[in-house]
Amino acid sequence: MEEPSNRTFMATPMDLDATYSLLSDARRRHLLACFLDAEVWTVPDLAREIAAQECERAPDEDLVRRVRVGLVHNHLPRLADHGVLEWDGRSGDVVRADRFETVAPFLTVTGDGDELAIAPPPSDRR
Repeated sequence: MEEPSNRTFMATPMDLDATYSLLSDARRRHLLACFLDAEVWTVPDLAREIAAQECERAPDEDLVRRVRVGLVHNHLPRLADHGVLEWDGRSGDVVRADRFETVAPFLTVTGDGDELAIAPPPSDRR
């Protein structure tokens, strides 16, 4: 029997608690913000980008490695389980998934573009 894929979702919205739980981690918010401007990233590129944001300078290889390990063992699987991102562990490619559009409106860049915050929930338009 084939195992069900945890990466195939209908485009159903997540509940508010799950959304805020995913957005509660600063590194995960930086990860998601990378996908506001680009639909496809590789794990090494994401690790370098996030490490640079965290240290506000050119990151050393140790920090990049630690960020990559955190992405691979925590953040990417968690976001894939919720259908926000799809991640191919073999190729290292990461792309937006159906539920990315559910969390995107909650990401807000503040100040000079370096700080991310969780925005209030989008208003219910009736």
